[in-house]
Amino acid sequence: IVVSAYNANQEIYCDEIFVLMMYPGVDMLRIFIQRILNYQSPLKADNTHLHHYLIYRFNYSKTLIISSLLSTIPILLMILGINTVVIIIFFLLTYVSLYLHLKFYKK
Repeated sequence: IVVSAYNANQEIYCDEIFVLMMYPGVDMLRIFIQRILNYQSPLKADNTHLHHYLIYRFNYSKTLIISSLLSTIPILLMILGINTVVIIIFFLLTYVSLYLHLKFYKK
């Protein structure tokens, strides 16, 4: 849908598409690397995605809110005119810290 919008009217730029797709892309990259390091198929289904960790820790409603914030905050920062590189660094730090907190911090 995002690429079609880009091709149709050119009102969305490539860096905006990248920011929109960061959350699923970074999660997919982390899963692929993790599975390859564990000698598993990168295409094997499991419950190690970030949203699974969120559901285990919280309920589905809170997971939806956190995932929505993780997806929309970079977009809002881009609307405010923040540099794309700063947004990407902010997102990666937020993603990694949230992942490590959920993976290793016990209630």
